[in-house]
Amino acid sequence: MGFRQNNKSKRAQAVAFQQWLTANQALFARAGLPASLTQSRDDWAYFLQYRYHDHGNWSTPPFTWIDVAWEDLFAEQREIVGALEANWNEHLRSHPILAERISAQKS
Repeated sequence: MGFRQNNKSKRAQAVAFQQWLTANQALFARAGLPASLTQSRDDWAYFLQYRYHDHGNWSTPPFTWIDVAWEDLFAEQREIVGALEANWNEHLRSHPILAERISAQKS
């Protein structure tokens, strides 16, 4: 039964993330960030938490294949990421499911 609940939660999280992505599409286009940052909610949350994005994220060893790091961004990109982060935090308040890390494993 827990597995079904996780699937339902994952779907709800994916819908909320997609809504946020759609609302912020223009900012992402201006920032010129790699698409890998927004492949999933986990990819985006990882980048915000650690200030770099490593392909594979949670399950691969750190620093395996870093495709973007905060210190490599131009000033304008950092400013846009700051706006995206503020928008993300605002969206989290109305969609708290995005703040959860939902396991794909059976509970």
